[in-house]
Amino acid sequence: MRIPLVAIVVICYGCSGTLPKPGGHYVLESHDHQGRYLTLDVEDSMLLLNKSLIFRNQRDTIFIDTKSNAIRNAASNELHVYAFRTEGDTVVLSYGEDGSGSDMVFVKSSSDLQRDLYSNSFLDIQLNQCEGAAVDLPESDKFRHLLVGPPKLGLAAGMMMKQDSIVMEFHNLTFIDLNDVGILAREMKKAGENLCIHIDKKTPDAHVISLRAELSKHAQGMKILEGRIKEGRVVYVEVPGQSANL
Repeated sequence: MRIPLVAIVVICYGCSGTLPKPGGHYVLESHDHQGRYLTLDVEDSMLLLNKSLIFRNQRDTIFIDTKSNAIRNAASNELHVYAFRTEGDTVVLSYGEDGSGSDMVFVKSSSDLQRDLYSNSFLDIQLNQCEGAAVDLPESDKFRHLLVGPPKLGLAAGMMMKQDSIVMEFHNLTFIDLNDVGILAREMKKAGENLCIHIDKKTPDAHVISLRAELSKHAQGMKILEGRIKEGRVVYVEVPGQSANL
């Protein structure tokens, strides 16, 4: 059964603030207490929203004019950030289409790549280490992400799940089960899309074997990659769509 999820996206324009020092990493905890969060990184004259998040459509860049500290963004999304300011160890983004909206308060934090990759996901994913050849994710290919692992603590409590339950989340849009994999694969093939799989290292072998079997039957011809950690960054193992050997 598919359960729709909600993503957060931002558009920025307009007024000014004081640019934080480069190199800072900030976190905005989710208001729904599901264990999700957004990130903000400061690089030169840019504020990078969700810099490491695997869902690239939820990343954004706020360009700063260093002479006037005005902010702008060419992206066209749902929220409108019209100002920013720093307050000690926080960066505050003010958003609202009419210029009188709410604030998002990002608190300075240490960076954790594994957590930041899945910051806005509902699942707690820790990838296995890569021990062989791997590739980087192509920028130009149409890839969707399938996450497999236990729910974050807030989601488990809110949906009355056991903390060690195994959940599959498709591209931060919907929860699916094994019965949906075939339908999903056929829809993706029609759209010319490919698949990245992110399997938590605590996922039982039986679940992984069942997923492999479904993909072997329905994902022939698709390009499939599986995420790994190597030397502190995420890489991908190539997986032929017609093979059951992920």
